[in-house]
Amino acid sequence: MGVALAPCAAHAAPGSTQAGTLAQKHGHAGCVTLSGSAGACSKARALGAARSIAISADGKSVYVASPLDGLAVFDRDRGRGALTQKAGRAGCVNDPVSHADRCMIAPATDALHTVAVSPDGASVYAGGLYGLSILNRFAGGALAARPPGEGCVAEPASPEPCTPSATVDFPTAVAVASDGRNVYIGSPSADAITIFDRDATGTLRQKADPEGCLSAKPTHGRCKSARWTGIATLAISPDGRNVYVASRTGISVLARDLVSGTLSHTGCISETGSGGRCANGKAMKSVISMTTSPDGRTLYAASVNGDTVAVFDREASSGALTQKRGRAGCVSDTGTRGLCANAKALTAPAAVTTSPDGRSVYVGTLNGIAVFNRNLVTGQLRQKRRRAGCVTETGSGGLCENGTAIRFIEDIAVSPDGDNVYAAASRSTGRETGSRDSGVAIFDRR
Repeated sequence: MGVALAPCAAHAAPGSTQAGTLAQKHGHAGCVTLSGSAGACSKARALGAARSIAISADGKSVYVASPLDGLAVFDRDRGRGALTQKAGRAGCVNDPVSHADRCMIAPATDALHTVAVSPDGASVYAGGLYGLSILNRFAGGALAARPPGEGCVAEPASPEPCTPSATVDFPTAVAVASDGRNVYIGSPSADAITIFDRDATGTLRQKADPEGCLSAKPTHGRCKSARWTGIATLAISPDGRNVYVASRTGISVLARDLVSGTLSHTGCISETGSGGRCANGKAMKSVISMTTSPDGRTLYAASVNGDTVAVFDREASSGALTQKRGRAGCVSDTGTRGLCANAKALTAPAAVTTSPDGRSVYVGTLNGIAVFNRNLVTGQLRQKRRRAGCVTETGSGGLCENGTAIRFIEDIAVSPDGDNVYAAASRSTGRETGSRDSGVAIFDRR
């Protein structure tokens, strides 16, 4: 950790304010961007419009997916949290057509929107315009393309030489089960989740019809039917028993069979109740990101259009979600007419994540990061006091800490050791020339 914990912080009481504060690293160590942000950051390649970030379970590697440049590959110093891009072609991955920034070539790595690392660290999965790319990962974090026919999955009309799947159409969400045995792909174009078995080599095989997918569109029996509209993101509970699907109509709860990995719809929650089909909720307009707490007792959902984060209790055996009552059920930039607890710096939240110790929740927004303490008993959120409650590029008139390279945060991740927070920003800073500049901001977590 870059900064030592205060005495007795490891034994802080539930809801303690002594942990989770963010401090951006000094100088060039505090961010990596395409241009170097006028000398404020380190330069890196393949970070155009950075969209998604994933950290390996061993904490050695950070991968950043971008729609413009493919996949950037970084080594992470586990002592300091600093990022160093791998040299040469090993530092990035792109498709055979783009050849961006002299990167390693792999199929289906064009216009990437999502990336995930398997729990065993052997595979990296990245989804984009032409399907899902499957990459082998070595112990040092370097990636390698797989043999032809095994390196990607895509819908049949894709120009890439991939294994065909009718429901893997421009995937924007990928989630790997904690046991590593299944991979789930969300594709808004198909309005479907595709279910794959994963073997010890990282190879994916879609389950046989109709267990291989759930779709809200007609598939003539090829998939099981679903009731959502416009998939945005997926989240898997830590115990592996549930997959949660966020869409324009709310959050759907899917039960996951721990042996087969198949999914079945068990319930849903939406702002309108969906004509009685779902439980009623609030502060759930256009949920774009979700996270579950490490203990599996709470789910947090960020809504980009409502400037809110909704808070749900999760029932352990069924996975059912119940929104907390009263103002504890959500935090809002405006308080949402008294329905939610008030918060600051929550404009257009696009990403939400929980720290491994369960004490902190971080929300990436249009202008920076909102920082919350999480009560370990109830799961309730309380924004840190004063300037510690947020980090923005301008400091928001003294309400927040100042930061660099944190405009338009698209994704946010905490290292497995809990020492660092990394935020992928699609437009890194107002000081930059050119809209393509973007990157990753790096924070010590105190």
